[in-house]
Amino acid sequence: MKNFLLRFNKAVRKGIKKTKIKLHSKCGKWKGYRPINLFGRELKLSLDSQMFGHLNLKMPVGLSKSDIVQYADYVQFRSIVQCMDDLSVEKKPVFVDVGAYHGLYVVMIGSILKEKGGVSLRLSPIKKTFQF
Repeated sequence: MKNFLLRFNKAVRKGIKKTKIKLHSKCGKWKGYRPINLFGRELKLSLDSQMFGHLNLKMPVGLSKSDIVQYADYVQFRSIVQCMDDLSVEKKPVFVDVGAYHGLYVVMIGSILKEKGGVSLRLSPIKKTFQF
C-alpha cells in the first residue's frame, strides 16, 4: 500500500506540474514574455527563447562539484567544436575568446579554424598575460 501511495503521489505531482507548465505558457503568451524563476530571481524571457527549458533537472548524485564542472566544460567545448566543424571554408571564421586565462580553448579552436582559413583571438584581463 505504501508503494502505491508513493507512486500515486508522484503521478499526481507530475500531473500538477504539467498543468502548471501549460498554464504558465499560456500566461506568457498573453503577457508577451515567458516568466521564469531562476534560482530565486524572477526573469522575463522572450517567448522564442529556449533557454532554461529544463530547470527541473536534478544534480547527479555521488559526483563532486568539480566533476560536474569538468563535465559541463566538456559538453560546452564539444558543442563549440561541432559548431566550428560545421562552418564553411568560404566564410573564414573568426573566434574571439574574451577573458581567456590559460588560452586552452583558443589553441584547440585555432587549430580547427586554421584548416578553414579562419583566425582566433585571445584577450586576457590579466596584466602579465594581456595580449592579442
